[in-house]
Amino acid sequence: MQNARSCAYTVSIRTSCFSPRYTRDQISLSFGDAYDYQVYAPRLDNPYTRTFERCLVDTFQVHGPCTYQVCYLYLYRRGYDGWIPESVEVYEYNTRPATFYFNTRIPRDTWYGFNSDLGRKIRKGYVMGSKSRKRGCE
Repeated sequence: MQNARSCAYTVSIRTSCFSPRYTRDQISLSFGDAYDYQVYAPRLDNPYTRTFERCLVDTFQVHGPCTYQVCYLYLYRRGYDGWIPESVEVYEYNTRPATFYFNTRIPRDTWYGFNSDLGRKIRKGYVMGSKSRKRGCE
């Protein structure tokens, strides 16, 4: 079953104060719900505007299929600077925000993130190979 509607999301990413001062890493994002509705945002980074500087919050408008409560989120990092996100918040109209706490270096060239229990507290972190994506929430 496909969700034909498109929704707008606000995604706020706080970069850790332990991260490098700025990064040239390429950062992508994927999140979704327990019903396999998934939003993908490639290349959120922009080295010319100094996106993802240490201790700062960057906010993005992302569009994709409408989801129910967001319960998983993964980041993908390509590069050698070693960017460290502190947290990611996803806001959608008429749902409570989903917050995911990282505060760790994202492995290079790997989808890394969290799969929570239907939007409740995060239970565990996952590392996914770039060819397979774990969908749904446990």
